Amino acid sequence: EPPVDILETDRQLSVLIALPGVDPSGVTVVIEENALHIVGERPVMISRDTVIRRLEIPYGRFEKRIFLPAGNYKLTE
Repeated sequence: EPPVDILETDRQLSVLIALPGVDPSGVTVVIEENALHIVGERPVMISRDTVIRRLEIPYGRFEKRIFLPAGNYKLTE
């Protein structure tokens, strides 16, 4: 799961998601009922002749659901 920061003011709830190496056009973000649903994929950029010594960064498909406090929400960038 990508790490998330959630910041709230009187008028706004901001959700910041750390997605380095992920093309924003390949990320889907929707509000479903009382949750923010994020789906995407971090591709593996490794050639066939590469020897992997360590992989700590998660690759592949990811999905995260963040439950929101009661309110009316609109997605903006």
